Amino acid sequence: MKRTDIEQKIELRALSIRQQLNPSNDTPFDIIKAVLLIPGLSLSFAPLSENISGICYKDLNLLIVNYKQSYGRTRFTIAHELYHYFVEDSKNNTVISSLLLEKRNKEEKYADIFASYLLAPREEFLLFLESLITPKGICIEDIVKIEQHFQMSRHSTLIRLQIEGCLDQPSFEQYSQGAMSQARLYGYSDKLYKPLYDKPTTLGHYVVMANELFKNDLITKSKRNELLLDGFRDDIVFGENGEIND
Repeated sequence: MKRTDIEQKIELRALSIRQQLNPSNDTPFDIIKAVLLIPGLSLSFAPLSENISGICYKDLNLLIVNYKQSYGRTRFTIAHELYHYFVEDSKNNTVISSLLLEKRNKEEKYADIFASYLLAPREEFLLFLESLITPKGICIEDIVKIEQHFQMSRHSTLIRLQIEGCLDQPSFEQYSQGAMSQARLYGYSDKLYKPLYDKPTTLGHYVVMANELFKNDLITKSKRNELLLDGFRDDIVFGENGEIND
């Protein structure tokens, strides 16, 4: 399927950023580990409206992801927010990524394309696809293998197959249901289809900075604890025994 110039440019930018964040070119790409290596960036898994997948606060160096999403969807959302953080040329420092189609502008669509190429580079995706497909065409087992190999959600996997011209709309609708049970039947873990965390949490610079400010006597311990609790890190404040840590 012929792609537009903008899609090809987005692919090249995604490949460039992937190489920076994943120099060993591992697949699946450990995008959470990569994000935590970006200087000054914080990643928060927070309670959001069910229609909001993520938020990028560029001026605060903060990415927020809806913690109730599946792990596969979470990976895609983080990749999507990295488009807003690194690529989008906009004066708007706050970008809310909505799942509602009527609220999605062209930048949201570009962010989806970027996320797909970041998690599954096109050349690698097509080679893996070629190794699976038989003359009978793509089947549910192939789809499960693809989403497991690249650690992508079922929806983003099907969208990508459509982009590559491998899936028609009736097949898209047919394969949209039952991802978790299908993965189990083919011998895979169901981790990809469940939330990564069972409660909100924050990782990265925010946590480090709260502790550094306290260690350098720039804030009190109570203020540090307040900041950590605001970042859903009660595990640091109270520890395993439920008592405030020294």
